[in-house]
Amino acid sequence: MNIYVEGYNTGCSAASNAFNLIVNPLPIIDVAISDPDTSICEGESVTISGTGSGTYEFMINGVSQGPPTSNSTFNTNSLVDGDQITIQGIGVNGCFNTSTDLYTFNVIPNPAVAMVSSDPDSSICIGDTVTFNASGASTYQYYVNGNLASSGSVYVTDSLTNGQIVQIFGTDNICSTFGNSIPFSVYSYPVSSIISDDADQTICQGDQVVFTGLGAFDFEFYVNGVSVQGPTTQDSLITTTINDGDIITVEGGNQGCTNLSSGLTFTVNQFPTTTLTSSVPSNQICFGDQVDFTAGSAIEYEFFINGISQDPASVLNLFGSDELNDGDVVTVLGYDGDCAALSATVITMGVDVMPIELTALPGNIICVGDQVDFTGVGADTYEFFIDGNSVQGPSATNTYSTTTLTNGQVVSLQGFLGATGCFQYAPTSQLFVVMDNPVITALNSTTICEGDSVVLESSYLTWNQWYWDGSPLGGENGIFYEAYNAGTYHVEVTLGGVDEVWGLGSNAEGQLGDNTTLNSLDAIEALGLLNIIELESGIDFNMTRDNTGAVYVWGNNSEGQLGDGSFTSTLTAIPTSITNAIDVAAGHEFSVAALTTGAVMSWGNNDFGQLGQGNFATTNFPFAIAGLTNMVMVSAGENHVLALKDDGTVFSWGDNAFGQLGDGTLVTSNVPIQIASLSGIASVHTGDNHSFAVDSTGQLYVWGSNA
Repeated sequence: MNIYVEGYNTGCSAASNAFNLIVNPLPIIDVAISDPDTSICEGESVTISGTGSGTYEFMINGVSQGPPTSNSTFNTNSLVDGDQITIQGIGVNGCFNTSTDLYTFNVIPNPAVAMVSSDPDSSICIGDTVTFNASGASTYQYYVNGNLASSGSVYVTDSLTNGQIVQIFGTDNICSTFGNSIPFSVYSYPVSSIISDDADQTICQGDQVVFTGLGAFDFEFYVNGVSVQGPTTQDSLITTTINDGDIITVEGGNQGCTNLSSGLTFTVNQFPTTTLTSSVPSNQICFGDQVDFTAGSAIEYEFFINGISQDPASVLNLFGSDELNDGDVVTVLGYDGDCAALSATVITMGVDVMPIELTALPGNIICVGDQVDFTGVGADTYEFFIDGNSVQGPSATNTYSTTTLTNGQVVSLQGFLGATGCFQYAPTSQLFVVMDNPVITALNSTTICEGDSVVLESSYLTWNQWYWDGSPLGGENGIFYEAYNAGTYHVEVTLGGVDEVWGLGSNAEGQLGDNTTLNSLDAIEALGLLNIIELESGIDFNMTRDNTGAVYVWGNNSEGQLGDGSFTSTLTAIPTSITNAIDVAAGHEFSVAALTTGAVMSWGNNDFGQLGQGNFATTNFPFAIAGLTNMVMVSAGENHVLALKDDGTVFSWGDNAFGQLGDGTLVTSNVPIQIASLSGIASVHTGDNHSFAVDSTGQLYVWGSNA
């Protein structure tokens, strides 16, 4: 197109030069959308595409969504209801245009989907049923950990596991959305059980019982279905109020998941009302009288004298004794099952004891035909007996003499005291050893020529002493004596001696010390021992101390208890290396000795630390015990030792299963420990598993086994 201008001036005109004008067409912009009906859900993504232009600028409600670019598409998920979409573009010839297509969007709000569960805290027990209810939509789907689990507004499940997440998805019209999600904690039920410290579930009324719950984190205890403690984390119930037939259970909890245990049913026995009566209503008797005690109102009975049991409990309700002493206290413990109660009645016996005594002169080792004179004192009348047969009295005569006693006869004395009306035997009877008089036999003529001799033989194999014209022949103690000189010969036999050792009984280990293993019913002398002032016996072995402090041993040596460096038994006494002992003691299979230096030596079996050496090793040679000084006395039990120091303190070591060490524990010790509660002690003594100490005032202390 040419364009010029023609101008006029007072009738004159003229045409300007011409311009050629080129008119380019506007771009025709077409718009396409991914949702042609322009109805979408809130938050739904929409893609808008343009064509027919060189550049594109997308407009929402006339507001540019970015500068023009050659990118012909635009995505958005933020449209709201009523938003209008247009595109402005510049064509390739530079012409600008706006799309004629105008899209107005209908944005439908998403449903407000929500769900609630029947368990508000989302903590359940495994297998619990949970109900979910949804709202805010028309249709619903439930997902568990992202997996479709159920459709519908209600979801009921009992299969949730720990950590699973439940989420709701709802649809209303064309719009769907996920709602809230609920994570669940799912706990296992505890395996609850209950135990008690009374294994057989049989107790006495009022006994304390400790119940313990197991298998849970918190516990609630029930008696006959009634809660008595809990729920708390305290896993034990201590009670003294259990009654017969009560059933005790525990409900164990784990984060609210509870399980009831099986029950413990208890038998509760009542304590018996034990009775005790005496056959002597006055409880005053003569020494040696028989008294019968009768108990009642229980099932079994155990009688005690001064707190010492006389026999194990039994159904026998009668106990008799003829050995009661003045002041003895008799009680009975009645049992109903395991329930025991002492009798309310305590019987204290009054016993009239007369000071009757029997003496015999010259003694109870005599020769056949010797006269023995017996004297009784302490009674009003006296009756003498030989082997239980009366030989004189009763009368006021308190002496009796006889020359007819034979070996093994026993002479006893019974007296009567008018003031008390009591008969009583002297506490000591006299057992007699009656030796045959020795007989000398000449083995050839007693008339001989000068220079010849005659052999004389004693009827005794041992204990002989030969005499010539009334004078003892030194060293002549054998069965034979050869006489060369004229004169009168006789032999004296002496049974026993001062500070010798004699024994009888079993001899399988040579414990009689006579160089044999033959048992003996008669006393026989242990060979090679003189001037003995102390004798101690263990199990099948013996030890002695002579007046110089030398220690001798013999018998069984299987545990090194003889202390000679070997484990070989010996049939006769052998010396140890100890020559300065002031006291010795023999345990069952070990030995100890206190020395003049104040040290204590030990040897033998050491299974319980009874050697006090700080170990449990057996030794067959004496070793000093470390830490002991100024010791003056030792005493050995079965496997424990007491030692007395010169300051009156006491030390102990070895087995302590019965508290025999006196330290307030039951713990064995292989080193000496001081008994703190003892002081001023004058002597110590031991039984197998118990101990004694006597202080300087005469007070007796006892501890250990009382069985």
